[in-house]
Amino acid sequence: MLFYYSMNTELPTIPFIHMLAGQKRIFLPRISGDSLVVVPFSGQFQCHPRYHILEPVGEPTTDLAIIDVAIIPGLAFDQRGHRLGHGGGYYDRFLPLLQALKVGIAFDCQLLPDLPVCPHDVSMNFVVTPSHFFHCDF
Repeated sequence: MLFYYSMNTELPTIPFIHMLAGQKRIFLPRISGDSLVVVPFSGQFQCHPRYHILEPVGEPTTDLAIIDVAIIPGLAFDQRGHRLGHGGGYYDRFLPLLQALKVGIAFDCQLLPDLPVCPHDVSMNFVVTPSHFFHCDF
């Protein structure tokens, strides 16, 4: 299962990471050049110097097929599963590599009626907020 280590402005994922770590193999993303790599959760983190976010320490996994569910951040989502990212394109380049079920999570205020879509955008299978759950058909 792929999670991300949430920042203050994102729906908190940290309690879920720690709760599920004893039950499931958890992976977290780390920036490597212009790409995201995924690292098994070990409980050790370092702060990324450029973005000031916590990233996992350890060797990246090369077998993305072992990830069955991916919890994905975004600035906004719509009910059709479209995602607006933070602008770096890291997830835009990474998501096409995943065969996993993709679940976008956000606060209710980040759910918008409609988002513009580019040809390279990868839609979520589900979008979840504290008060909404959408199965996205695409």
